[in-house]
Amino acid sequence: MAKRVADLSQAELERRRQHDRGRWSRAPHRDRRAYHVAYDAAHAAEKRAYRAAHRPDILAYHRAWWAANRDELNAQKAAYNATHRSGDVERHHRRRVRKAGNGLFVVRERDWRRMLDRYRHACAYCGAAGIPLHREHVVPIARGGRHSIGNLLPSCSLCNARKGAKFLIEWRAELLRAAA
Repeated sequence: MAKRVADLSQAELERRRQHDRGRWSRAPHRDRRAYHVAYDAAHAAEKRAYRAAHRPDILAYHRAWWAANRDELNAQKAAYNATHRSGDVERHHRRRVRKAGNGLFVVRERDWRRMLDRYRHACAYCGAAGIPLHREHVVPIARGGRHSIGNLLPSCSLCNARKGAKFLIEWRAELLRAAA
């Protein structure tokens, strides 16, 4: 029967490490990958059985690891989100459209940039420039609109919030009533 790692002497552990380093460093990367793929395929049933038998222990280990590393993981997530903001916004809109069942279209970043250039990086409704702009849906997703470049306009947060889930004609009529 094979010895557990905890039962091995330091000299034996070091010998095994050196042996493994020599063996893997001589093998090209693709050979290592092929070996691991073949090993995983051959032992898939054993791995499933082990995970099923030790499920509570595995879950407890993962919960403890996440709790111990929560701050570092949150910092990594915040750093990623800060540099990948546009993808996050796009995922959010796609999810809303999928839930509403309005048809899914991909709005590419270059299409959005082109739209911003067309409106000179200003709000399409009030003309405010030099402020962060939202992707405003002319026909709201909540009212059957699609998330496509043909249904988007750049809008300041104030105009976007005031318009809400109204159609453009309803919102303009409301603005005219308020002005009168």
